[in-house]
Amino acid sequence: MSNNEYEEDHEYPKQDETCPDCEGTGFQIGDDGEESCDNCAGSGEVD
Repeated sequence: MSNNEYEEDHEYPKQDETCPDCEGTGFQIGDDGEESCDNCAGSGEVD
């Protein structure tokens, strides 16, 4: 699967900047509209 189209349609920060501990798709937009790490393999969220 490729997220190229998704990334082109949505100008979100890069996962390595938002969720350093993430692998693959790291961050998602939460109910409050803020980026959060829901798919992290690491800590699960950023401090």
